[in-house]
Amino acid sequence: MKKGRFGIVFSFYAILAFILVILKMPLLGALLFGFVTLAERDEWLGRQTLQAFLMSAVVVFLGKLFSWINSLIPGYFFFSGALNVITSLLSVLVYAAAIVFSILAILRVMKEEEANVPLFAEIAYKAYGKTKPRPVPPIPGSYPPPYGQQNPQGGPGGIPPQQGSYPPPPYGMPQQQPWAGQQPPVPPVSPTPPGNNGGQQQ
Repeated sequence: MKKGRFGIVFSFYAILAFILVILKMPLLGALLFGFVTLAERDEWLGRQTLQAFLMSAVVVFLGKLFSWINSLIPGYFFFSGALNVITSLLSVLVYAAAIVFSILAILRVMKEEEANVPLFAEIAYKAYGKTKPRPVPPIPGSYPPPYGQQNPQGGPGGIPPQQGSYPPPPYGMPQQQPWAGQQPPVPPVSPTPPGNNGGQQQ
């Protein structure tokens, strides 16, 4: 694992950043992002801590926004109770989603992979002047054959195809059998040496 100037592996900083998301501490997340940006100056680490800080800030902001909306509606209105339930449910769902994404991100950064938090990953790449790479779609026909089947183009791992494993011919074309209409080759017979008639003496 890659270590920084202080002998601490980069994945530790990234894990700590997403733990701060679960603890709802965006201020410490911002300080951590600023520290690794100035001290370590590693692009991968900067992207991960930036994703964590942005997600933590959004979670806290939405929580305060829902609380502010509830405070605008006086309690004597008949729909204030329903609005309170809706905003509270939305706040819980947002926080639960942040916990799930943080746990998944922690599992990824432990392997020094990208956290890939939805939406925030693209923002982190753009902050460093890059575009998030897209997965290359597989080429049709490039899938390996199912387990136990041979590949007609040479078999998996260079193993030649077994007899009968070739695909059938197109519809309407007769299937050719080996040596169809022909006599199979006869192995050559070695000549008998003179004076030796089948191994018997005359």
